[in-house]
Amino acid sequence: MEDYNANKTYKEEVYSRKWEEHRSPAYRDYRAKWVEYPKKQFLSEFPLHVDIETTNVCNLKCPMCPRTILLEKEQFSELGYMSREQYQHIIDQSVKYGAKSIKLNYLGEPLIHKDVVWQVEYAKKAGIEDVMMNTNGSMLTRETGRALLEAGLDKVFISFDAISPDVFEVQRKGTSLGKVIDNVYNFVKLRNEKYPACHVRVSMVMYKDPKWLAEFEGLKTMWKNLVDAVGYGF
Repeated sequence: MEDYNANKTYKEEVYSRKWEEHRSPAYRDYRAKWVEYPKKQFLSEFPLHVDIETTNVCNLKCPMCPRTILLEKEQFSELGYMSREQYQHIIDQSVKYGAKSIKLNYLGEPLIHKDVVWQVEYAKKAGIEDVMMNTNGSMLTRETGRALLEAGLDKVFISFDAISPDVFEVQRKGTSLGKVIDNVYNFVKLRNEKYPACHVRVSMVMYKDPKWLAEFEGLKTMWKNLVDAVGYGF
């Protein structure tokens, strides 16, 4: 049987694994299962990982995002924010039944939620080994970044779809290239100084047109000496 690859449409270049040196044996055990279970098509009694859509609100209107498309068709769900009580219940149940990892978003922007720092802190204190999120980076201010790192955020995946300002502002409609560069740079600088266990990756959406591969080459040049990995998904 051909090996199962859950990430076959995703490509990544890894520059640093130093953050792994700061992870616990429990983290390494869960990551071993993360790799092993899909290969063996093993179904555990409860998922190792849980995605939690803490809010379906977003400050951008990226043209490739299903959220944007559904909003334009007036087919998107009612906008809202998860309450602390709902979140606590999900985390408590997840920990009770063996989940080791959570991601704090699906289609929304997690940094919009006023409780995002508390959400990270609560999950870590409850026993979640790996707390992660995707973000467009536009709201990753110095203050928010510091608070998230202090709360124990383990991984942050930043969507960064181009290095050309005009292309970036089409793909990430509602923010600017310079703003996100500043936010990511300041976050990584602080991570390097005080919170080395946090894994930082930037990634973009890839298309078959060769111009996008050129954007990715620029992305690698821009970030390879700063972040831990750079990737793209079709």
